[in-house]
Amino acid sequence: MQLSDWSALRVSLYVAFGATAWIALPAIGAGWFLSRRRWPVRAIWETVFAFPLVLPPVVTGFAVLLLCSPRGPLSAIWNALGVTTAFTPYGAMIAAGIVAFPLLARSAAAGFDAVDQKLVAAAAGFGAGPMLIARSIVL
Repeated sequence: MQLSDWSALRVSLYVAFGATAWIALPAIGAGWFLSRRRWPVRAIWETVFAFPLVLPPVVTGFAVLLLCSPRGPLSAIWNALGVTTAFTPYGAMIAAGIVAFPLLARSAAAGFDAVDQKLVAAAAGFGAGPMLIARSIVL
């Protein structure tokens, strides 16, 4: 492999790990939210979470580019953090995270749906607190 091949691999891994790091907790929380709440507007939330998957990649990329550009609506946040996002690995992390968010949220929701609620009720009946139940049974 040439040096440029290793550079591309390094940037790809950097973007993949960075995107995973910033969406992991919010996506798992969204999966729990989708799994535990049953109400009529759940379909609306599922639709909002799935937008990056159903829109063409060009539309998603253009929206991310507009949001992350130096004159975009989020430019004040990026400038305060001292981060340049457009056409940088940070921008690629944001774009990859936005596209991967619904995949992780749906996978987490399916995992939370698979937890037997009888086990949760039994643990609560034996005096386990919510954090112990979450850590030892649900997760």
